[in-house]
Amino acid sequence: MNYDTDNTLSSTTKDAKALANEIYQRVYVIYYVADDEFDYSEVKPDTNEGVIIMREVKPDPIHLLTGCNGLKYNTVR
Repeated sequence: MNYDTDNTLSSTTKDAKALANEIYQRVYVIYYVADDEFDYSEVKPDTNEGVIIMREVKPDPIHLLTGCNGLKYNTVR
């Protein structure tokens, strides 16, 4: 579980978005009802009793002018 001090939906979603961009796949923000905590997972959890999928975070689209290391290529304008 994600035991950060700020375990709110917005903070967890922000962390999940960063992870989605790093691994370039979907990340699921989940809520554990019994623990009253948010977490995120690369694997879609079974929606059994006690687990709710709050967000499905997709990675940002790849831009043609951006390299894999985040640096922009030189462009002629």
